[in-house]
Amino acid sequence: MRLFWEYLKSTLIAVIAALIFRSFFFEAYKIPSSSMTPTLMIGDYLFVSKYSYGYSKHSFPIALDRIKGRFFAKQPERGDIIVFKSPHADDDRYYIKRLVGLPGDKIQVRNAVVFINDTAVERKKVGVYHPLYKDEPQGIFNCYEETLPNGVRYNTLDANFRFHNEFPDQTAVYHIPQGYYFMMGDHRNRSVDSRFLSDMGLIPEENLVGRAQILFWTRDFSFWKIVTQFKLDRLFNRLTNDNTLHLPQ
Repeated sequence: MRLFWEYLKSTLIAVIAALIFRSFFFEAYKIPSSSMTPTLMIGDYLFVSKYSYGYSKHSFPIALDRIKGRFFAKQPERGDIIVFKSPHADDDRYYIKRLVGLPGDKIQVRNAVVFINDTAVERKKVGVYHPLYKDEPQGIFNCYEETLPNGVRYNTLDANFRFHNEFPDQTAVYHIPQGYYFMMGDHRNRSVDSRFLSDMGLIPEENLVGRAQILFWTRDFSFWKIVTQFKLDRLFNRLTNDNTLHLPQ
């Protein structure tokens, strides 16, 4: 009987420690869609830091609706890859996108180019991207390197063929109010993000969960797949302010 209680005590301590770690330090997330390709791919596993922007009711694994706003709040930086809770009450899912627009910004997409406060984001073609998996959108996508005003660089994809009209290359002007952020996926033809006000829209500050820090695993891991389909430097890769790739021209 004593052994049982010792085992139960050890288990409870382990569970509590895990909950504290997940709530206040790091939590693992799996990428479910291609909206952040080529930076993140379907099946990638990430460590997300929960302390980067402070804490809100969405930081914890159990509902804490009495918590309002954020405590120990920190301002996210433009270009951060962020996990956040959907702003819609009938959608309890978590999403991951890149922060493009800060409070006070004016954002617009013109001919597939992002404009921040009427200045075009630097953008140059660096190659083409061929999907690795059957469940990715098929076709050849142009790959661009974008550089945000603060120097953050990353790659985006844009179709070089006629794609679905629901992902337009032209948008209205979005004025970002205080306490809200404008998010976009790196795969511009496959991301439902802040461009679509009825589907996602602007993200409230209290819905931010954490910053994606480390890509530590990828799906279908095997020696053969790593050799034939992946670069080894994708594993255990820090998601820094330079996530550019080298793709064929």
